[in-house]
Amino acid sequence: LGIDFETANRTRSSACSLGLCVLDFPSGEVLEKKQFLINPNVQFDYFNTLVNGITPDMVKDAPLFQDVVGEISSRLIRNTIVVAHNAPFDISVLRNSCDVAHIPVPELNYFCTLRLSRSLLPRIATYLPLLKNAVYRASIITLLMTMQKSAQKFFCT
Repeated sequence: LGIDFETANRTRSSACSLGLCVLDFPSGEVLEKKQFLINPNVQFDYFNTLVNGITPDMVKDAPLFQDVVGEISSRLIRNTIVVAHNAPFDISVLRNSCDVAHIPVPELNYFCTLRLSRSLLPRIATYLPLLKNAVYRASIITLLMTMQKSAQKFFCT
């Protein structure tokens, strides 16, 4: 399960977008791609809007985080690995947003494609965060996972 969060400001509990990509591993077949806008009910920082392109007007009628987090939980079947580019950031957004919403954090194991890509493709790792489409980013980060079969040293819990 590839995930990609965007935030409205510097706080890790200000999720304003979630991109998901479900990939069959090891075939690499994309089973599902979705993007959710999230109303964080917080002030947006100009810098974050420049980075992710998401404005307050875009999320004013969007669901709250607690209404969207189930989209992750419902896809976490046995042995599912969550994949993210800069996973510590995305996982901390998930954890902090769950804490603020007073809901349990889904149990998961995750894999960081930033760590993998920095070791395999140093220049590409720099450009991936600049892509504006969260679903596209989630698809790419999930597909990066297929590049390395024995990548145990990149797994985090």
